[in-house]
Amino acid sequence: MNCLALIYKKRLSDKVMMSLTAIQDMDHLKELIEKRGMLPILGTQISSFHFLFSDDKPDDKDCLLKVHNFPSHTIDGWRIKPCNPPTISKSLVVRHSSKSAEPPYIQVSVEPDKTDATNKISYVLSIDGIQTSDASTVQWTIEVSKNDLLATTPSSIGPSVVAAPSTEIVEAEGASDLDIAKGKVKDILMKNQVSLKRAFSLSLQSISDQLLQVGIISQDIHRSPSYDDIIGSFLAGLTFIRRQSELNKECDTFLTALSNVGGPVARAAGMLREDWGQAMNM
Repeated sequence: MNCLALIYKKRLSDKVMMSLTAIQDMDHLKELIEKRGMLPILGTQISSFHFLFSDDKPDDKDCLLKVHNFPSHTIDGWRIKPCNPPTISKSLVVRHSSKSAEPPYIQVSVEPDKTDATNKISYVLSIDGIQTSDASTVQWTIEVSKNDLLATTPSSIGPSVVAAPSTEIVEAEGASDLDIAKGKVKDILMKNQVSLKRAFSLSLQSISDQLLQVGIISQDIHRSPSYDDIIGSFLAGLTFIRRQSELNKECDTFLTALSNVGGPVARAAGMLREDWGQAMNM
């Protein structure tokens, strides 16, 4: 299976988010990332490369793209750390070709120390589990400078924001934090997709009854519910949320509805509540 890795950079006021998403090498799949509202989370594409998964796993094991070599300490005054599990499975890449699946991605935070960070940082992360036509060892070079930070580059923000009062600038930065929070919600759902789908399959009608009552799914999905459509509807709804308080409320409504189903679904809701809570505090 021919695959394409897309590298993105997102500039925030105090850090830069670097992301790697992997999709099948098909013309229409990159468009899906844009249509599903992922670009506010990922940022601007800066590079790409083609690759193949290394098919050296037993038949019952999924092939994994794994990013490693994260530094345990600051490098030239910069902290580089993963924001979500630094792996992408081949099965998730395949699943993205369906209409309801989200593209898998790995996101890395690059943040300067306030006192002794150098102007620029260049650091190489290693990628295992894949191969390219021109290299046996695949690397992801993280290159960031202080000029990438929004707070130090007003010209990159745009005229309307530069001219805005300070209260509006704070709102814009908050929107970026909100995008990251939405990304964490999606990441945890993707990470637990196999176990969640198994639990949902036991009580699909009861789940859809509860979620219809609180407005998370439509009548169309309720008539013929599936895990992918239910989760897809929940995530689609998050796209239109503008405040962190609204995001918290929507997630709580979703989890409370699942808890009302009882059984394994209620336990799954408890797990998601704990994982989301921990992720939001990172």
